[in-house]
Amino acid sequence: MIGLAKMQDRLYVLRIPSYQKLQLKSTKPPPHVISTVNFTTSDLETLWHFRLGHASNKCIDVIKSKFPFVKKDKSYVCDVCHYAKQRRLIFPISTSKSEKCFNLIHVDLWGPYSTPSVHAHKLCYFCSNSV
Repeated sequence: MIGLAKMQDRLYVLRIPSYQKLQLKSTKPPPHVISTVNFTTSDLETLWHFRLGHASNKCIDVIKSKFPFVKKDKSYVCDVCHYAKQRRLIFPISTSKSEKCFNLIHVDLWGPYSTPSVHAHKLCYFCSNSV
């Protein structure tokens, strides 16, 4: 057993006995490993987001306050989290075609989200022209 985790501020904190030391391993692969994925230290916030099962921004804030090496990037938007918030399936792709600009316009207004977006938005208005 490595240690015992106790819930603190809605986050499980691993308590490690003083005789053990926890070594955090680098996320970079060794130079001899060929990989198509580019790992950088700027990816830390996204790696922790994925490792913790797509943790919310509030959860990442708690982690960052307790572990300063975790860097958070508010501009990152996770597509998986976005689609997980949807409560309905998307509409099927339209087969309608127009011959001139603005003969056919697609407009969609959806919301409110139960959870605001990264930029605190709860509604989305989408308008596009089909040519």
